[in-house]
Amino acid sequence: MRIAWMKEGIRLVAEHPWGLGFDRDAFGAGLKLKYGGDGGGSSHSGWLDWTSGTGIPGTLLLIGFFASVIAMGARSYMLLHRPQGLLLIFLVTGFAGRMLLDGISRDHSFQQFMFLIGVLLPMLSSELKPSHNH
Repeated sequence: MRIAWMKEGIRLVAEHPWGLGFDRDAFGAGLKLKYGGDGGGSSHSGWLDWTSGTGIPGTLLLIGFFASVIAMGARSYMLLHRPQGLLLIFLVTGFAGRMLLDGISRDHSFQQFMFLIGVLLPMLSSELKPSHNH
C-alpha cells in the first residue's frame, strides 16, 4: 500500500505544485478532493505529506532550512570541535531520512525535532559569531 500512497502523493504534488494548505491530513484532504470519500490520513512519507501540504516551494524552504542547520552544525564541529554540532547533524539527517518512510513531519515528532534544534542552535550560534575585537 505504501507504493500506492507514494504514487498518489506524487500525483497530488504534480496536480497541486503550490500545495493544498498544510495541516496534519493534507495528503488525505488531497485524496478526498480528488476521489471523494472520507479523506484523512497520511501517505506514510513525511516528504510527500509535507509537499502535498506546502507544495514545491514549501519543500524547497524545508530543504534549505535543513541544509543551513547542517552547515552550522558542521562548522561548529569541524572548526570548534563541539560535539553539539555533530549531534545537530545527526538529528537533522536522521529526521530527514526517516521522513522518506514515515509520516513524522507532523504532530509531536515534528515538535520534538524542532524543539531539539531550538535547544542546540543557540549553543552553537554564540560561538560561531565573528569576533569584533580590534
